[in-house]
Amino acid sequence: MEIHKLNRKFVGRLLIMKQGIRSILPELIVGFCLTLVITCFFWGSDNYRNRMVESDGRGYYAYLPAVFIQQDLSFQSTYKVEKKEFNNSFVPFYLIEGEDGRTFNKYYPGVAVMQAPFFLIAWMIESTYSDSSTGYSMLFLKLLQLGSIFYITLGFFFLRKYLNIVMNDKRSALLASIFIFAGTNLFFIAIVKTSFSHHLSFCLFAAFAYHIRMYLSSEKRKHIIYVGLILGLITLVRPLNILIVLAIPLILGDWKNIQAFFTRLFQFSNWHLVSSFFSFSLSIGFLFMLNFLSSGNIMNWSYDGEGFNFSNSHLWVLLFSYRIGIFIHVPLLLLSLVGCYFLFKKNKQTVIFWLSYLLIITYIMSCWWSWDYGGFYGNRVFTEHLVFFALPLAYFFRDFKFKKVAIGLAVVFTLFMWSRAYQINTGITPSRFTQETFFLSMFRLDKTSKGDFAWVQDVKPHGNRTAKFPISAEEKAPVQFDGDKEFGLIHKFDLPNDHAHNRYYFTTTINKTLEPTSDLKDVFLIMDWYDTLTTHREYHSIPLYEYYKESQGAADELVIKQEQYMNPVNDLNMVNIYIWNPQEKEFTVNEFDILVEEYSPEKK
Repeated sequence: MEIHKLNRKFVGRLLIMKQGIRSILPELIVGFCLTLVITCFFWGSDNYRNRMVESDGRGYYAYLPAVFIQQDLSFQSTYKVEKKEFNNSFVPFYLIEGEDGRTFNKYYPGVAVMQAPFFLIAWMIESTYSDSSTGYSMLFLKLLQLGSIFYITLGFFFLRKYLNIVMNDKRSALLASIFIFAGTNLFFIAIVKTSFSHHLSFCLFAAFAYHIRMYLSSEKRKHIIYVGLILGLITLVRPLNILIVLAIPLILGDWKNIQAFFTRLFQFSNWHLVSSFFSFSLSIGFLFMLNFLSSGNIMNWSYDGEGFNFSNSHLWVLLFSYRIGIFIHVPLLLLSLVGCYFLFKKNKQTVIFWLSYLLIITYIMSCWWSWDYGGFYGNRVFTEHLVFFALPLAYFFRDFKFKKVAIGLAVVFTLFMWSRAYQINTGITPSRFTQETFFLSMFRLDKTSKGDFAWVQDVKPHGNRTAKFPISAEEKAPVQFDGDKEFGLIHKFDLPNDHAHNRYYFTTTINKTLEPTSDLKDVFLIMDWYDTLTTHREYHSIPLYEYYKESQGAADELVIKQEQYMNPVNDLNMVNIYIWNPQEKEFTVNEFDILVEEYSPEKK
């Protein structure tokens, strides 16, 4: 009898385990496939180390070695390690100097908090065979990428569960989750831009939506505690994303659910609101603590010379432009717009909430001074908000009459997205386009096309324009470049003495004619910045074209716009600007003008 009881218990446990595995089978497949991709195609690839921690990701990641290994919140020690491990020309753009001369990290610590478990695992493993960990070895970078896969898979889980709660349709929820993951820039960020924040925010957004709905249906306090904790992490990763609170009506779906949710939340006798606020404060407390330890101030505006301009919105550009338009770059989301029709037939209030949320967050994001957010294909600031594009997409898959056509369209748009991701990752195209380059570059997948297209226009700086400086060269246009002319049209600009914290905006207008048998690939406008008191230099090479065969046989005008922030941490006081023709291309510069504008930061 005892044996039979033990057997029944064992079989029962096996059945429970089997059901548990089956319930998360989609996530297991997603996680396995992503791990397979990075181990086969990324680990050991060329320039892997530099690609894993780059751009904004350098600032996000720097908290981990600075806190745990170097134990230096001025980040000077971490910067020295970066230069040694990667490249001596590394610029500490993520370091800001305060009025008291202390340096601190410009970026927020949320990404580091979420990646800390994987960093500590790497540190623990490496400490068994090395006593000189820096935090930047291959082991740390691989664990960083595995952490990225963990969170994107977790986000997939929460998104699928959230959609299933709302729709009670597992098939549509699964399809929408798969295509939001595979048919947008989400997979690209998770695998290639590992050190960035947006895929982690996507995970948190999905978890936030899931626990809001679970609190509505179950009335359990633990879910509202999770909501507070997650909202704190969302803010810690990217403070602007606290705007997700505006999505609560959309997540709840209608006024009846909204009333039930807030009535329960504001019943002070159950302590739900207090519990949620406490968990939120626990999360956000990391920010205030690190601010105080690194800069001496609890509240600290680290984005020096940056801000919003609410009278100058670029809403339409963010949605529908070739430059960064989300519906142009990620055509799968057009199906979400179609899905709004089917959702409207089911629940008019949800569609009103959806459109209101989309317009509000787009307006606010479009008023940031750098409204194209440095490019990044698929418009990266929408990545976390893809959670809410998934809902009308799920209705599209469920209610569109021709099911195979619906899936076929989604597959085509996904393949288009993959082709663009491949082009950008291999350097065939930039992440921003003009109308001409968007169509010319479409489906060019041959690596010989690398460098055929370029983007040369930065956004105008934030702040007050305080001066204009037209500069000229001793050598006057027209100037012919060929095998005997490698350098030309050299311009020198000395910055004013009080240039620290200012931004300088260079508008270079070039009228050029290209010989019919030549092209402009590997022809550059060089901006060679340096400090005359030290040996420090910054070297920027900007392609002299948007399409490498433009102006072939006929005169054509190109406007290059470049912005430079004068960070006191890395002082520069002079720049040489000139054309470099290392491959002996044949072209003539008919006109060449440079205007420099100085922008001073608005006081915070």
